[in-house]
Amino acid sequence: MKPHIVTPLRGRMIRALLFDLGSTLWTYEKLSDWEMLEQETNLAISATLRHELGFITGTDAELQGLSREFRMALVPHIRAHMRKDVEREPDFVPIVQETCMELGWPAVSPEIAFTLFQHTQIPVEGSRLLFADAMETLTELQARGFLLGVVTDRIWGGPPFLAGMDKMGLFKFFAPETIAISADLGIRKPNATIFHYALEALQVNAEEALMVGDSLRADVVGANRLKMYAVWKPSPRAIRTFRETFPEPQELLSVDGLLSYHQDQMQKRYNGLYETAQPDLIIEHLHDLLTFLPKAGQQ
Repeated sequence: MKPHIVTPLRGRMIRALLFDLGSTLWTYEKLSDWEMLEQETNLAISATLRHELGFITGTDAELQGLSREFRMALVPHIRAHMRKDVEREPDFVPIVQETCMELGWPAVSPEIAFTLFQHTQIPVEGSRLLFADAMETLTELQARGFLLGVVTDRIWGGPPFLAGMDKMGLFKFFAPETIAISADLGIRKPNATIFHYALEALQVNAEEALMVGDSLRADVVGANRLKMYAVWKPSPRAIRTFRETFPEPQELLSVDGLLSYHQDQMQKRYNGLYETAQPDLIIEHLHDLLTFLPKAGQQ
């Protein structure tokens, strides 16, 4: 798919780029060791059940089975609470307590609930793969003088998540204070507050920034609201879904068709809650950015 310019950069002085993470800088696809990583979280949950809640089971396998049951029960509870206010992170402590009660477990304190929630987090390192051109593109953008930041929606944040980003080598490009994480701020995209956090850390105005992300609702609508230049990088899955839905050759090559299809899907999913997302540039690969951004402040 060739890059598709909707709104030329002419007249804009872009000094900074903000990036989403999932399906933008990294992917979850083709990870063969996900089960092993989940097993590690189950072991951590099991230790808490045994030592903090006094769970006694016949075998370790049975205890780990309870851990898996907890993780599987927690997810729908989280999703239900997130649907109530899609631009704010819910309080996960009472959600964990609610889940434990539903499972018939003893009542848990806020401290233990928080510990259990933290143990459900899959570590970043080993569970994500940077896209092949990510490091090269970020290196070149930095060399061209651009300031770089991150705006990401995640239910887990804090030091463990930042440590994972550091291990992946991303601190070469993103200082911790320029990484806006919804779990830490309590605000989710497209709410303007989470974008302003990163923009203020970089000391740039929204009009001087460019947002790159795979989500029309979160990334593009958020950028539209702040009048940032919005770059939509549809995920490989989004492109694949479109091609499977419209297999005719002419549709395979239609970027406008891809955008229209996913705009419609967004409106259906959120029942028209959001305005239509209008990207200024549509790309398939991160390195496509280098064609449009020769040097910071000189577009």
